[in-house]
Amino acid sequence: MTKQLVLILEDEAMIALDLEGALKAAGFTVVLASTRVEAEAILADHRPDAAVLDVQIGDDDCTSVAKALTARGVPFVLHTGRDVVDREIFSIAVWIFAKPTDTRAIAQTLKSMLSEDG
Repeated sequence: MTKQLVLILEDEAMIALDLEGALKAAGFTVVLASTRVEAEAILADHRPDAAVLDVQIGDDDCTSVAKALTARGVPFVLHTGRDVVDREIFSIAVWIFAKPTDTRAIAQTLKSMLSEDG
């Protein structure tokens, strides 16, 4: 059976590595992006089964990536350290996790989301 592919968009290296480890331990294949531009380039070549998006990436945000995923029917979760999440992003997100994030909870949420879809 092919492992499900999860895109992680996270600009903080330690958080990205923690997420990557938790998702791989849960049986996912992971592709990392640290900028919106990197994530959009990945989406040009791949169709992930799900994604984990940091709301604020440096001086940018994940709005365009979230819209691209939604247009493709790809579920995603947000994780954020911000108190206020842009309403547009919030309205299309499946789950929102506050930082510091329990990466195992995100992995379990993705497994549950994807098993419901499949």
